[in-house]
Amino acid sequence: MVASLQRVRECGRRLILVTGRELDQLLEIFPDAAIFDWVVAENGAVAYCPATREETMLADPRPRTFGATLSRKGGSSSRPGNRTK
Repeated sequence: MVASLQRVRECGRRLILVTGRELDQLLEIFPDAAIFDWVVAENGAVAYCPATREETMLADPRPRTFGATLSRKGGSSSRPGNRTK
């Protein structure tokens, strides 16, 4: 798959990866993320430029109590958009 993406880049197209994963988790499991021009991660909360390793928060972090409240209501306690710099 990475070879196919590289061929797309060689044609002059830009690649953007959009995922709900946390950025740190994505970079750990997909070390070839640098093939993309931009990564939008954490359900749209973070933009990441692999060329410069710059992260930009696109949304305010959720309140610290969000995970506990969600867990009490039977939801997932994953943390998209809960990054702090």
